[in-house]
Amino acid sequence: MKIFFKKNNKNENSIFGGETSKYGRFVFVGLLVFTFFVAPIITSASAVKTANKNGLVGYWAFNEGVGTKTGDASGKGINGTVANTTWSSGRFGKALYFNGTDSIVSAPYNSALDLTNNITMSVWYKKDVGSGTNKWLLHKATVNTSYAMFIEGGLKMRLEHPSMQDCLVTEPSEGVWHHAVSTYDGANMKVYVDGVLKNTCAATGNINLTGGGIEIGMFSSPGYYPFKGLIDEVRIYNRALTASEILDLYKAGDGGIIKTIVSGKTGLVGYWPMNEGVGTRADDVSGYKNNGTLLNSPTWVTGKLGKALSFNGTNSVVDFGTKFPNITTAITVSAWVNPGSTQMTYADIWGNHQGDVKGIVMQQNAATTNQFLWSYGNGVGWTNNSGTFNLTANTWTHVVAIKDASYCYVYLNGVEQVSARGNCVSDIVPATTMNFSAGLGYAGGGRYFNGKIDDIRVYNRALSASEVSDLYKSGGQVTLNASRGLLMVRI
Repeated sequence: MKIFFKKNNKNENSIFGGETSKYGRFVFVGLLVFTFFVAPIITSASAVKTANKNGLVGYWAFNEGVGTKTGDASGKGINGTVANTTWSSGRFGKALYFNGTDSIVSAPYNSALDLTNNITMSVWYKKDVGSGTNKWLLHKATVNTSYAMFIEGGLKMRLEHPSMQDCLVTEPSEGVWHHAVSTYDGANMKVYVDGVLKNTCAATGNINLTGGGIEIGMFSSPGYYPFKGLIDEVRIYNRALTASEILDLYKAGDGGIIKTIVSGKTGLVGYWPMNEGVGTRADDVSGYKNNGTLLNSPTWVTGKLGKALSFNGTNSVVDFGTKFPNITTAITVSAWVNPGSTQMTYADIWGNHQGDVKGIVMQQNAATTNQFLWSYGNGVGWTNNSGTFNLTANTWTHVVAIKDASYCYVYLNGVEQVSARGNCVSDIVPATTMNFSAGLGYAGGGRYFNGKIDDIRVYNRALSASEVSDLYKSGGQVTLNASRGLLMVRI
């Protein structure tokens, strides 16, 4: 696949090329308007970061859309035969609909599938509502299966090693797509649903090798457990993927068109779009890889740009893993903020305020609900700060805090709040004990923010007024018209 774009109405070369893939995300850089022309056959955003192929020994994407064969994209050549199924639109591209009676995909024996003490099975499925339990997803096919994943009183992983052992989780909701993954590493069986670990079961010993191939959608001998619904993207690995890899695999196939857009990258030292939507990690896409850790269960919600995090105002925090020790003379912190109607005294949106003499913080003005200011420690006291500004409860506002060599500034929705400008001549003394965080900005705790936060960025320089305006307007809107082959991104 090649993607071409126009920049400032001039044709440019392709920015991607090579093998088509439907996994991953776009990351575009700049403060420009781009128009991307994509081959019309592409129906979802294509890869910058491809899904993990390390150890992949079987991969049936079901994208043929016609015929009785489905290719193995792992490189092992274990192509499948399709029987009594219907080609359908899938979670990504095409999928197969299984009729709950006699539908099956069969792939022949291959020694690459003889896995003894390390395995991962991954599948996307959408089970018909009311179709009942005892539904087979996939297994290594013999009378006594070597390894399998199916629905029987819940979502279940099964191994024969040498006796049968199951690892069970509550069955996910019917009628919607789910990503089911199970792993075994010689010590534990684990089952994940939609990127989240749901159960760990102790297990030891080698998996029995039975000589059969792979069956998807039914246990053909003697015809047990026919699945009813859609199955897509079946993968088998010869190793146990890590929790991080499974989350990446889930996110890489999220099928969305709105992706990470990095505007104004110069000086960007931290950027958390918060678009994961699942799990306990918020990735830093600035290139510095200071990935955030969710503590005390901030919840994933619909945000201003894709997903966001909601903070409970009691104890939920995201720790971004860095104190920004090299930021002293200039800084910009940008975020979309949607505060709740009640707040703790001194509630912090972000920061790492330490002992009144170190770090940075955006905090509520004492007990005045949703009136905020931002400040920093200069090693002597907490005397350098902006003036106050008000945020409207339950409303998204783009909030930017800036320090240059002379002043502290605040911008709301791209406009400087002149009344909030403060004298800030002295340098920032970075915090030494608390990492930069969202939902709490005070090392002593007890100042938790109630509300939603999205798209946090930190720069090691003061953005100009025009850059702030561009950042506010960027919005990250991405549109793909598959029939015309046009992907337009305004950033």
